[in-house]
Parts: sequence; structure tokens; C-alpha cells
Amino acid sequence: IAVVALDKDDADNPLRADVIRLGLVSDPVRLLAESHYQRTKTFAPDMAALGVTPESLRTSGFSKLEMNPVNGVLRFTIAGDPGTADLPSLAGKHLVYLPELRSEKKGGGVRRWRCGSDDIPREDRPYSCRHEAGALAR
Repeated sequence: IAVVALDKDDADNPLRADVIRLGLVSDPVRLLAESHYQRTKTFAPDMAALGVTPESLRTSGFSKLEMNPVNGVLRFTIAGDPGTADLPSLAGKHLVYLPELRSEKKGGGVRRWRCGSDDIPREDRPYSCRHEAGALAR
């Protein structure tokens, strides 16, 4: 019953559905970041280090990707037209992913990504993307 309720809730909130879709679309970039970290034991300094181009980013629904080479945070800027009161939009807002690392005893690397946002309201994000990202976003 809970699954049905969650599905209905996501369908009732188109912005949350967009966040879910954009989260899935960002998976390949996060995989590239994981691979880079596994190979070099450092976080990538820029998109070029991952092999991501501005064109490929745009086709995924993002206009910009900021990367923090110190802590590995990826900050995606969502592309599109600004929203209105009648038709809200995520354009110009951000999805932020913070890598959680495995211990070296377990082989190191990225264990998982914590998703959050510093400017998308909590109610417009799925439960899996409610990490408080404000301080880490930049």
C-alpha cells in the first residue's frame, strides 16, 4: 500500500517527478566521477576530466555542472525556461550530489551519492533527495 501512495504522491507533484527524472539522467556523470576517483584517488577538477561536454550536459537537461575537486561535490544547474506562478519550473535550480566514500579497508571509492538541493523546496524533492546540501553546494 505504501508503494501505491508514494507513486500517487509523485504523480501529483510534477516538480518532484522532474527531480526524479533528472536524478536518473545525472547517473552517467556520477558514474564517470566515481571511475575517475577510483583510478586517480582524487576528485575531478572539471567536466573535461570526466569527458563530459557542455553539449552532452545540455541534452541531459542541465545547463551547467560545477565540481568541487576538494570534496567531490557535483552541482548540476537545471536547464529550461523560468517558471511562473501558474506553471512552476525547476529551471535555474540545482541538484547537488555529495559522494560518501568507502573505507580503504573495503577497497575505497565512492560508496553512494547523497542527493540534495540548496534551492529546490524539500516538498518538491523525493525522499531519496532530501539531504541538506546548502553548506556543501559551493
